[in-house]
Amino acid sequence: MLKKWRGTAQAVPFFNFQKSYLFVLAAGVVSVAFWLSALVLVVTDNRREKIFYYSCGVGDCFQLCLIHSVEKSPWEDNFLVRGAGNLLLTTSKFESLGWGYPYSEADGKFSIDKDNKFIMTLNRKFAKINTCVAIQAMPKVIYNNIQLDLCREFGDGALVEIAVMPRYQLYSDIIFNNGR
Repeated sequence: MLKKWRGTAQAVPFFNFQKSYLFVLAAGVVSVAFWLSALVLVVTDNRREKIFYYSCGVGDCFQLCLIHSVEKSPWEDNFLVRGAGNLLLTTSKFESLGWGYPYSEADGKFSIDKDNKFIMTLNRKFAKINTCVAIQAMPKVIYNNIQLDLCREFGDGALVEIAVMPRYQLYSDIIFNNGR
């Protein structure tokens, strides 16, 4: 025998405010975690007194440009971002051959572009790039059409590090280690 149901109907709310707060909170936490794990291109001096950083991603490229100290001609190294602590020097581009320039097939594959500049394909891996700023070389880092003049920002003789790291690592270095 079937019993009759004698309850009252209850309206189920379409939108539960308690659950929506949890959803918004969870979405916020995920967004902040994603933002903190994003890669940044960091250019800093060895004392961490000045730090420049730019959002970047895997597959992005940047250039380190300078004037060769002996030949007095432009030199451009092209780097590919492959991840945190993973840079690939893909090519070097220069206008003349001479003292200190690569010259053999063992150094990389040579080609000449439409402007009659030499291009050497290298594919050399770096965790980071350390360089000494010299005013004669006028070094610059170029990323996303932004030029960072290393002489103007760090001064002649400064030791400069160029690296790619997660944003949280940069902030951790700044906050907890004072950059050291």
